[in-house]
Amino acid sequence: MIESSRLILRSLRMADASALTQVVQGSVDSLKPFLFWASKDYDLEMARAFVRLTREGREKGRELHLGIFDAQTEEFLGMMGLMHMKAITLGFEIGYWLSSQRQGEGLCTEAARQIILYAFEELDSHRVWLNCDVKNKGSRRVAEKLGMRREGRVKAFLIDPEGNARDHYLYGLLKSEFKTAF
Repeated sequence: MIESSRLILRSLRMADASALTQVVQGSVDSLKPFLFWASKDYDLEMARAFVRLTREGREKGRELHLGIFDAQTEEFLGMMGLMHMKAITLGFEIGYWLSSQRQGEGLCTEAARQIILYAFEELDSHRVWLNCDVKNKGSRRVAEKLGMRREGRVKAFLIDPEGNARDHYLYGLLKSEFKTAF
């Protein structure tokens, strides 16, 4: 568990699947353009399968997916994660999404700051990076607030469900840089 003044980041429990389902369904309009799995059809069984996958990824040491919860109300707000934990890159990819109802409050930046600190201080990561769709202004803004540098544009990084190639920006932050960024 990772805590900040307003947030708790923790592993999902099966009991969180219902809240996950509700937040995804209620945030489809803001999530779907960038997270192709988000849809009005996202249901409880899909949420339960995701909880199982996060547990398996954590147990195998491949990734760490944490739910973002309001520290006061314990309301589920979104997800934060570190991926590629067994890769030879000496670093981790960060990923995040937040309920559309709570965007614009600085919560995603706060949660991302905490997981980056965890990656550098507890996991001794050398580097943290983010890939985000060039049209995803919210994710870009979070990365920039955290002191991440835009390192380049990756052409046709993903193909969306309609078959369109989507470009992504690559942002990065080195361990040697993070103290000045924070």
